[in-house]
Amino acid sequence: MSAHDLSDEAVAARLDPVVHRAMVEYGVPPGATLTLLNVSENATFAVDDPTTGRRTVLRIHRHGYHDQRAIESELT
Repeated sequence: MSAHDLSDEAVAARLDPVVHRAMVEYGVPPGATLTLLNVSENATFAVDDPTTGRRTVLRIHRHGYHDQRAIESELT
């Protein structure tokens, strides 16, 4: 993958270690299925947990795009 490849799939591949770390941090079981929903200022994934049948959303924000205050405001 070249440094200039900005396709959604390339962005998702680059974020893979971050996504999997977040899943562990939030207690998502290893069998969960990830589906890339969107890449813009953030990368957004659907997370389907086969043990509960529950779908949640994981959003990874682009580093340096917003400061901590702006992120907290969005989450509120």
